[in-house]
Amino acid sequence: MSNEPTPREREQRPMAAPATASQTPSHPAFAVGAAIGAALPHTETEDELLGETSDSAKEAVTVQASEALAEGKAIASDAYDKAVAVASDMHDAVKDRVVDEVKTFKVRTGSGEHQQP
Repeated sequence: MSNEPTPREREQRPMAAPATASQTPSHPAFAVGAAIGAALPHTETEDELLGETSDSAKEAVTVQASEALAEGKAIASDAYDKAVAVASDMHDAVKDRVVDEVKTFKVRTGSGEHQQP
């Protein structure tokens, strides 16, 4: 069974139909907006006119919003891990370079050979 809305469903519910369709926008702003809309209390008129259709659309949007949030968290975590790895590598490279430069400086100036009396 396809998630695509029928032409009749699109005509009757132009705003709700995309929530169950595979063509639902995947932009995070859509997911956030849909989650906010799904969290708002429903009205008696909505229950009378849309009833179960509204409930299933809200559920689909809530699932998609949760998935988008999880994907966002995974992407952010990945970016953080990569940034930490790059910073660590840079730290190690700079540290090694500073140690080498200090050794070279001591050799050139002879400051590594001074003895305390």
